[in-house]
Formats: sequence, C-alpha cells, structure tokens
Amino acid sequence: MSARGIGDYLDALERAGIEMHSLMVLRHGEVVAQGWWAPYSPERRHLVYSLSKSFTSMAAGIAWGEGAFDLEDSVAELLGDLLPEDVDERFRRLRVRHALSMATGHEHDTIDLGWRRAIAAAAPGGAGQNTGLDLVRAFFTIAPEREPGTLFAYNQLATHTVARIVERHAGTRLLDYLRPRLFEPLSIPEPAWLGVNGHDFGYSGLHTHTEAVAKLGQLLLQGGRWEGAQLVPAEWIAQAIRLQQRNDPPEFTADPELGGTPDWRLGYGFQFWISQHGVRGDGAYGQFCLVWPQEDVVVATTACTSQMGLQLELAYRHLLPAVRGEGGVEAAADAEFVERLSVLAVPLPRDTGAGVAGAFEREPGEVGHGAAPALTRVELTPRDTGWDARLTIGDVVGELPIGRGQWLEGAWPVAGVPFVCAGGCLADGDFEAHLRMIETPHHLVLMADRGAGTFTVRWNEPPLHGSDPAAHSLT
Repeated sequence: MSARGIGDYLDALERAGIEMHSLMVLRHGEVVAQGWWAPYSPERRHLVYSLSKSFTSMAAGIAWGEGAFDLEDSVAELLGDLLPEDVDERFRRLRVRHALSMATGHEHDTIDLGWRRAIAAAAPGGAGQNTGLDLVRAFFTIAPEREPGTLFAYNQLATHTVARIVERHAGTRLLDYLRPRLFEPLSIPEPAWLGVNGHDFGYSGLHTHTEAVAKLGQLLLQGGRWEGAQLVPAEWIAQAIRLQQRNDPPEFTADPELGGTPDWRLGYGFQFWISQHGVRGDGAYGQFCLVWPQEDVVVATTACTSQMGLQLELAYRHLLPAVRGEGGVEAAADAEFVERLSVLAVPLPRDTGAGVAGAFEREPGEVGHGAAPALTRVELTPRDTGWDARLTIGDVVGELPIGRGQWLEGAWPVAGVPFVCAGGCLADGDFEAHLRMIETPHHLVLMADRGAGTFTVRWNEPPLHGSDPAAHSLT
C-alpha cells in the first residue's frame, strides 16, 4: 500500500473540514495504518451511533445459529405478549427477515412517534403504566402503511425489535449476550450500550473502541471465523452483507449534499449497507466500518461530521488507489507517514495568552435552548494549567477543569459523564472553550463575553440521544 496515498486521504479530510477522531486501515488481516486525533485515543470508547445496528446483526446471527428463530418466523408470534389487542393485521405478516432488512411496511422511521407513545403509555394513567416504558409495545401500535417486504424505510424500531427477539432468546440484555460470544473472543474491552427500561437500544447507543469496529469488519471478511472459532455462522454473514432489500427509486439521483455518492441507495442487507465498493456499517457523524472484499481491506473511522457522504467519497478517491499501490511505495514516505500518525490532534481553541476570570451568566434567551444543556452560570478561576470552571446546572453546582494549550479531563457535574476540555482568550478579550464529551462525537462550544458578563453554549453537532449530557451516562 502507498503511505503517500493514505496521507492524501488525511489531507483531503482536513481540507474538507471533516473532524476525524480515529482511523484504522487493515489489509489481509494486518493493521496497515492507525491513528487517533488527540485528545481521542485507542483506550477510549466512542459512541458509534447506528453502526450499533451491525453489532446487533451479529447478535441476531449468533442467536439464529442457536435456533432462536427462523428468518421466516412471525415477529408477532415471537413477541406476542407485547402486541396490543387491536394490532394491525400487517404486523401479523411481519417476518424477522423484514425487520432485519428495514422492510417492515412503514413508509417512514417510527422512532420519534414510538418514543412519544411509549412515554405516554408509561405515564400515570397510561395504558402501559404497569409494564414501564416499552418501545416494542409502542412500535406495534404504529400501523404499517404497506405490506411488509414491499419497500425500504430506515426504521430504528425495526432494529430494536430484532434486539428484543435476541434478548427474549437469551434471557438477558443484548450486551450481556454478546459479551462472551463476540466481544470477549475478539478481545474487545468494556463495551457499553445505552438502553431503556432494562433493554439495550440495539439500533444505536453502543460505545466501543475503534479496534472493535475494525475487528467487526475483519470478522465479515473471514466469514464469521476468528482464530479458529466460528463466532457467527458463515451462512449468516453471507446473507447479512448481501442485498436483501432494494432502496433505489427511479427518481433518485446522487445527492450533492452527500458528496455525490449514491451509497445510501444501493440496497440494504441485514443491518449493513450495500456500497459502491463492498459493504459497510455506518453511524451518524462519520462512524464507519468499510469492508472491501475484493481488496481484502477494512477501514474503520470515528469522527464528528455532517458530511458523511463526502467522507465516504474521499475514502474511495484516495484509499482505494493507495490499496492498489498507486502513488508508489517508498521507505522515506512510510517513515514520514508513521511520524504524522503519531502527532494527529484536533485543533485547540484559539488563545492570545491574555487572562480571564470571573462569573458569567447565560445570555438572556439562551437558558433552556434545545441545542445545549441547561447550564445557567459559569465561574472561571485561573490555575497554572488553565482554569477551574464552576458550573451551575439547575440545582447542581460542580467543577470542570479547562486546560490552556492542553486538554484536561473531568466530568460533567450531573451524572459524571467524562469530558475533556480546553479554552483560550480571544483578541477582543472574550473567552472560548471546547468541552468535549469525549466518549461521543460531540463537543460544546462555550463563548464568554467579558464586557457583558454573559456566555452562550452550543453543541458543535447536536447529540441524537438528547442535548443533556446526563442522557449519555453509561452508569
């Protein structure tokens, strides 16, 4: 492979303004290149969003191999106690195969309506008050507009339903089922999964290491086999990464906002996307597991970007030629590239070196803004390495260290979610800090106005599991 070609990929990502957190490239089962953009590191877990679905597919495959269900089994019969009495008849024709391939018959994702109905049912006086909040019960109240198997619609609750079928078979949470069957054999330490009412989401919420994403891809290339053991049935792997449901309406043209790539309209397997090159799992904001069987290559990334299509297209444009040796293979370029990988870092906030201290109140109209947590007061106290920030969040007051010229680690005062923070003073005397929720793609940008004594705070990209960091607690 060409180190220069992989370097061109990094250059292109930087020019595009795509914030990368990690990259691993494997060929023939060997790590060719790997790097983490500080303060992200190999030891840290990372929220992989919908790439979680691909791990749920592995759980379903293992359970299928254990005889838990057949692909043609009725979902309604497998989870019959969760059906309402007036369930739509189309649900009775919903097969496991349909749920796995996003072909439930719904024309749109049911996740938002499903959450609203689940919360309403679990409220005092609600229909589900004796059973607690249950997303599958809610899902079964949302009638499909079409027959199952007749169309594709990306549907989070379809995946959650598959996860619940596995949990029903296992008698335990999805993560606990996978730990001895997948994560431990792959030597993946301490994965964590967000969930609700004792059930892992399945469709999202998995926090794991970049290496786990790379190993998932390598497991696919090896037909489910790892170090002499068949972890996932080979027949399941073959079906999971094969076209199961078309999603290419005739009017579709490549969306320029997706970098011109048609990769979200080339069909779907069992919780995997069919790609221009091979197959992939992906999650919001740039979490990718790219598997290129023809080249025997896996590319694993974590990131925070809304330009996922461009990120994918740049991989095709630069990494595929690098795999094929285009650009030359030179010892000097290899050494230079290894050095480059060792010093990768996301940019620190701007800083003039001036001082700042004192208390700041949330700018009027900002409190309770949906794009950021309900932080109402920040008090900055200088220290040798930066600042101690005293945060007021509702009735809770706690401290979060903010580094100067470096990242300092702390925890959000509510729920103890890990954060890594750095800040600096701007030319006009104002203050800027980046508060990175380090086990996710996201960070808060806090801007303090010294003259007004106020501050604003916004997420760089809004977290999909809620604007409150406490919603991301893994404990």
